[in-house]
Amino acid sequence: MSKPPILTEKYFAAPSVFEPENLLREARRQKNLPSAEVPEICILDPDGDIVRTLHRARRTRPSPGWACYHTDLFEFEHAGKSFGIIGCAVGASFAVLVAEQLFVSGCRFLVSMTSAGQILQKTPQPYFMLIDRAMRDEGTSYHYLPPAEFVAAEERLVEAAMKALARSAQPVYRGEIQAILINLGAFPFRLRRGERMAQLVVAPVTRVRWQDSAELTGTARGAGGFGSTGEAAR
Repeated sequence: MSKPPILTEKYFAAPSVFEPENLLREARRQKNLPSAEVPEICILDPDGDIVRTLHRARRTRPSPGWACYHTDLFEFEHAGKSFGIIGCAVGASFAVLVAEQLFVSGCRFLVSMTSAGQILQKTPQPYFMLIDRAMRDEGTSYHYLPPAEFVAAEERLVEAAMKALARSAQPVYRGEIQAILINLGAFPFRLRRGERMAQLVVAPVTRVRWQDSAELTGTARGAGGFGSTGEAAR
């Protein structure tokens, strides 16, 4: 079976043709905006609830140098620190586009905070879930990353975030919890509490560190070659 088009002719090590710096430079030229850095700490608010709450409290101001064609960046102060926030950046591919533009504009730490549906109660609300792994099922990421079932956050970053969030007044958990449901039938289907609706597959995530070498040492497979089963040809 041939590879689908989304997996063919991919050169992941090649530099991108569309650089976020060039996009923002042209946007600033067209909009006649000054070149100004955004706050070092920024937030993506896919639901838009945080942005609306800050607007109602009159705590936001437009970021003067933000030239993105598709979003508005607002700045606000909290506990003596300056933050930037963008509302309604929905979808992984769009969030990546916005994140790239934020990082070349002075952002050093970016957090995406959104709500999620709860099927079974884990603990009394409210609580937070730190997502340390995500299933790659949206398709767009296959254009810039090699195929894989999951993408995982750097473990040291996750541990540092959990340590910092331990001071929060609300409980914080970590993990990848996902169940996408769709009813393709002609009649409504009701899920009842305690009913089985999904399966959990525990799969190891192997992290390797590549090392360049001019030659390879011998292996137990001998001259069998890559992928050899050790069985003689019949």
